[in-house]
Amino acid sequence: TTPHTLKDGKKTRYGFGLGIGETAGRRRVGHGGGIQGFNSVLVHYPDDGLIVAVEESLDLTIEDWRRLGFKRIADFHLSFGIS
Repeated sequence: TTPHTLKDGKKTRYGFGLGIGETAGRRRVGHGGGIQGFNSVLVHYPDDGLIVAVEESLDLTIEDWRRLGFKRIADFHLSFGIS
């Protein structure tokens, strides 16, 4: 996935419907969404061969969702080199 480039040449963290970024220096590509009472996210760490998919049926804030969801799972696996 390639980040979108703005007219001023600045690259965004979003490309072709996917969020692009890094976690602890590791490339991350993913997409998430939700509706009333339901959230889901799929995150791929291509350099580590790790894909994390999380679904939840609670009404959490985005901060709680990140803390309790994919980031916690990914951090665990990446910190121990589990793939």
